[in-house]
Amino acid sequence: MKFTIQNYNDFKSGVRWHDYFAIVINEFPVILVRKYDWPNDSDEYTVVVQVLGFRVYHRTGFEV
Repeated sequence: MKFTIQNYNDFKSGVRWHDYFAIVINEFPVILVRKYDWPNDSDEYTVVVQVLGFRVYHRTGFEV
């Protein structure tokens, strides 16, 4: 199963995130699979899965 990027956001502060799957109502994450990364500072990334606003999975790693 291959995921595609649903939403991509990049900001001046250097943080960006990619939503792979998102059901969001009024900025409240019902179901959310998101990857944060900091391309200018390091090769570190964080994957977060949220259900009804609660974080149920969190993983931090480094890209090679």
